[in-house]
Amino acid sequence: LLRHGRRILDCIVIVCGSCPDQAGPHIINYTEQILAGYRTPRLHLVDYDSRNPTVSQFLAQLANTRDTNSFHCFAAGSDEAIYTSDDIARLLREITDAQYNVINYTGIHHNLVHMDGKSHLSMNVR
Repeated sequence: LLRHGRRILDCIVIVCGSCPDQAGPHIINYTEQILAGYRTPRLHLVDYDSRNPTVSQFLAQLANTRDTNSFHCFAAGSDEAIYTSDDIARLLREITDAQYNVINYTGIHHNLVHMDGKSHLSMNVR
């Protein structure tokens, strides 16, 4: 599993469109045991249009076994499903952080302007 020929695998992509034939907890336990102590491979777990929340939950749990793993979701008939993907969650977190920083910067700038009536923060725009 960790080697293909003489090469050490960097990542493994697992795509599921339906429930696995083994029990989810057994797969998760086995995966944790076989990957224990290794930094690689990273797992990219993809729910590909399964339309089954059990598949998404299982793959998300498997992705959460290590910080380097990622869960991805594709659903042709539903835009809401993509918001469960780790990539989208990270993007939404970055957007929220950026909005928070803009609000803080605006508030600080506003307070400085009102302290003595002029801006202490100048921007040279040409």
